[in-house]
Amino acid sequence: IEMLGRNDEALVQVNQAIELDPINDGDRNQLAAIAFTARKYDLAITQFESLHEAADFVLLTVAYLEMKRFPEALATAKKCKGSDLCPIHLALVYGMWGRKREATKIINQFMEASRHRYIYPTVLARAYIATDDRKQALKWLERAYEEKDPGLFWLKVGPIYDPLRSEPRFQALLQKLKFSE
Repeated sequence: IEMLGRNDEALVQVNQAIELDPINDGDRNQLAAIAFTARKYDLAITQFESLHEAADFVLLTVAYLEMKRFPEALATAKKCKGSDLCPIHLALVYGMWGRKREATKIINQFMEASRHRYIYPTVLARAYIATDDRKQALKWLERAYEEKDPGLFWLKVGPIYDPLRSEPRFQALLQKLKFSE
């Protein structure tokens, strides 16, 4: 529900789930994700940090970035394991911190890897957001739409896409997905 921007409804449902199972880390991560998509980064960080090693490190990294807390974002991105989003968010940290060379190196590694294995286009779009290359980011998001990339569910509410929101091509994608703002 929060992916549709309906955070109040999502909050009610997640709080009910937490009442039923108060130690479920998935529900507690979801609570932090609601704060994250609502752009309440201080609250999201506090909630993610309370989960320690069970935290969603990808979202926590971006929350730190939104608060310009680059050292914490870098440390968190380095903890992240197990998905292509982890190194891409490391590139995002480097890019937003002004360390474009490190960001570009990671992106180049991903582009090379994409020749040998499938990488979701939304992951590559995030890579180009890291270096503020909007044209390439939009190209990969359009490809994500063509390929039915499941990562598009973040398009309406994900802060990582905020730099693209004013772009007509981005707005067209939201309309195609029935996510019009």
